[in-house]
Amino acid sequence: MWDFFYARPMKDLTIVITTYGQRLESKYNMLSDILESIKALKEKGFRVIVINNTPKKIYHAKIRKLIEEIIKPYRKHFRIEQFGYPELQKIHSFFTLKGYGDFLETIVFGGYASFRNMGLLLATVLGSEAILFLDDDEIIEDKNFLKKAKEHVGKMHKGKVLGGIAGYYINKNGSYLLPTSELERWWTVFWQKTKYMNEAFKVIGSNQRLNETNFAFGGNMILHEKLFLALPFDPLIPRGEDIDLLISAKAYGFAFLLDNQLAIKHLHPPRTHSEWWRDLRWEAYRFVYERKKILEFIKDGKLQKDAIDKLDPYPGHFLKKGMYLNFIVTSFLLALDSLLGLKFKAVVENLRNIGIILFDARKSGLQNSRKYFEFRQRWVQLVRDIKQDKELVKFFKKRFA
Repeated sequence: MWDFFYARPMKDLTIVITTYGQRLESKYNMLSDILESIKALKEKGFRVIVINNTPKKIYHAKIRKLIEEIIKPYRKHFRIEQFGYPELQKIHSFFTLKGYGDFLETIVFGGYASFRNMGLLLATVLGSEAILFLDDDEIIEDKNFLKKAKEHVGKMHKGKVLGGIAGYYINKNGSYLLPTSELERWWTVFWQKTKYMNEAFKVIGSNQRLNETNFAFGGNMILHEKLFLALPFDPLIPRGEDIDLLISAKAYGFAFLLDNQLAIKHLHPPRTHSEWWRDLRWEAYRFVYERKKILEFIKDGKLQKDAIDKLDPYPGHFLKKGMYLNFIVTSFLLALDSLLGLKFKAVVENLRNIGIILFDARKSGLQNSRKYFEFRQRWVQLVRDIKQDKELVKFFKKRFA
């Protein structure tokens, strides 16, 4: 019954692309590249919304003009508009008037979960059956990409609604594996994230198309309305909002699978790692919080007791108790490496990270792990109210029709 029901054409699809002012004004401006690849797709009948994720209002207005110049030529090929502060203000006014003032600080420009939740709210108010998230540093090379993305989402899989489908990234060399140069740094011996991620990515080479997965990429992910009307991205997690949503989706009874035919070329600008301590600090807050949250899911009976083990090799390896010791040793080794390089500020910050994972990250993780459940309940009511608000629906359908 369900497969037959969803065999009909999808009633509405919103594609959301997030872009950043800093990138648009650099040599790594690729927004027009992904729009060109969208233009070449065989599927039609979708809308594209470019989120101007530039937090500072004065600078935001400047970037708005730049985005307008880039997207204007594509309006003759498909529906495309940008979402910026004027549109966000309309949503914030709704929050204030309808008693959702607590969302004012969570639906903002800047944070990963925040701008993705903006996309979910836009899809909701526009009545989209599904939302496809892309990023501005990607190129779609498969002209049937959209057909494949829509093919299974929303159908039933082993008695569960297939609420989300994760695609994957390929790099400029055509590989879905991450480069292993990071592993050559001597201080990473106890924190080999790339190694465990590549082990998890091996499922991409499966002989079957749809596979169980522990990872998802926010820049290549399609979600059905049954999922995003029930679950938001978690604004309390600083990074890894995509994997976190996958875990939460499974906890709430949705299927979330990897489609190994849904590839996208990811041409992320080269990263400089002059401040590794900063990356590690974010990882401390992220993994400690995720662990606490999963334990709450287990306590509530939403996940089985071996849920963390089932997330092996990634992110499971970084969610176990041994993660604390590995992080402490890595921070100490990186502090030593910084000392040898005469980077004294980095020495101090790396030593601070040890205290952060032992105290602050654990404290905030414990405090915030239950807050998500409250946020999720509020979200369910919020999207219901948004769908019923005629003024808001009229405003956005006119803006993004």
